[in-house]
Amino acid sequence: MIDPVDPVEQTVTDFGRWAEQHGREETDFSAALIALTMLGFEDHADLEPGDLAEFLLDAYPEAMAAFGQAPSEAMPDTLRDLLAFFRDRGRLPADRVRRLLDELDEVEPEFLDLVEDFAGPVPDLASVLGVPDRLPPIRLPSPDVLAADARTARLVADARALAVWVGEQRPTSPDDTELTDADAERAERDLGITSIDRVQLWELADVLGFLDFSEDEPTVSTSADAHAWPDVDDEVALALWERALGHVLLHSAAIDAFAHRAEHLTMAEVGGPLLPLLFLRQGRGMETTGVSDAVRIAADLELEHLSPKAADRVWQAWVAEHGDPGQALLDRLTRLGAVEVRDDVVTLTPVARHVARIKLVEGGIEIPLLPPSAEMTARQLVDAAPGFTEEELAAEVRAWLTSRDAADAARELLDLAAQGDGGERKWAVVVAKQLGGTVAEQWRAALDVPALRAYAKSALGEPPDDSDRAWMLIDAVTSSNGTPEPIAAAVAEVVPAGREQALFEVAWRLPHPQAGDALADIGEAHPDKKIAKAARKAAFKASSRPRA
Repeated sequence: MIDPVDPVEQTVTDFGRWAEQHGREETDFSAALIALTMLGFEDHADLEPGDLAEFLLDAYPEAMAAFGQAPSEAMPDTLRDLLAFFRDRGRLPADRVRRLLDELDEVEPEFLDLVEDFAGPVPDLASVLGVPDRLPPIRLPSPDVLAADARTARLVADARALAVWVGEQRPTSPDDTELTDADAERAERDLGITSIDRVQLWELADVLGFLDFSEDEPTVSTSADAHAWPDVDDEVALALWERALGHVLLHSAAIDAFAHRAEHLTMAEVGGPLLPLLFLRQGRGMETTGVSDAVRIAADLELEHLSPKAADRVWQAWVAEHGDPGQALLDRLTRLGAVEVRDDVVTLTPVARHVARIKLVEGGIEIPLLPPSAEMTARQLVDAAPGFTEEELAAEVRAWLTSRDAADAARELLDLAAQGDGGERKWAVVVAKQLGGTVAEQWRAALDVPALRAYAKSALGEPPDDSDRAWMLIDAVTSSNGTPEPIAAAVAEVVPAGREQALFEVAWRLPHPQAGDALADIGEAHPDKKIAKAARKAAFKASSRPRA
């Protein structure tokens, strides 16, 4: 079955064709998308006088303020274009368009004054990222180990090699701080690098202070910092590596665009979102295609002045000629030692996690560091579990058990599981299952605890019934924080295919305090429309049930 086209996207596409046909090259399509979404793409025929005033003076500014952005002063002109489009396509009668245009003319001065005076609140980083103010604790190696990792970065070593090749007082181009054409070719030949590699390494060497440019004449020399690297103290090593990471994320793609003389793409700071995104996905990582998608989304922001079709042509032309910018960025991050790629899944290295944590903490997000494994409480271990891979979690549990009896550990974990919410229970049980068969007695005792019965059956090898599956599904969805991918995975893992509606019917009747919310999350996020609809119906029944 072919997925239906999203009505907003279809309208924007149609509007883009209309704009091109009518010579509206300056139309702001991002503003059009916002207007269509907020005014209601399905009921634009119901637009009446007063709607545009309310949108321009209240709803739209408030929505932009929530993201710390000023309203676009292009919005009134965008609305005029949209009204003309709806009139030409027969979606709005001409007389109503005239009334709406008159209204627009009347409120535009007040709207522009509002834009000029805008001082919207800048949201904190947690709000921007959609995460709590406190994230689970993480474990990092000691600073000396992190610094040792920083010193082994191949990309930094390559930038240093170019700086050392420069030597003393090598002439630069008269008009800038670049190598002369002859020296550029000589460097590429001597070091075995491409021209784009040389441009990238030159900029990185400059950022890291490996090049010393003369103030008196157009020459450059190898700096003392380049000679010293990597034999520097730990603090300097980590600071320099952090500087390299910031440069690669924010500027390396832009250097490619400049070097290749791109007409429409600057790709400035397109890698910026990757560091927090990858940090938040520790324990499961991000597919390499996800990195490319994130870069594409960031690049699309600077193409918003183009129609969607024109923007896609620009992007596809770049990829065809120069390759995927996301993959190029990923290659540089790998050479820097910031990421590891295994089976097409990208994760941050410890030194990159260290830098990411610093940035997030500076942005007001609390991210505790874990004590040594043997000193952790059960609560700390459970809180940290979502950020570990399976191998890391197993190692943490082994180390944790060196200071406590397995039976005592099981009781501690299962007490947490019984008292916590669905997300906490899921991870407490995951950790408890790491204890193996030596704690069967504790699992048998858990059969008498309603919140733990399903997990106890699983641990003891007993087959679950529908109530057990429904309870575990609610817990799993609760732990996903509304994210579509893990919600769909939880449904597929817990519910036998084709029995989703039956399990949802069981779920809403359970005395689980989060049943309604979990079913609503499935209804909102599950990609299968039939499954999502069944979940929404069950969520409604749960919300209508009398409270005990």
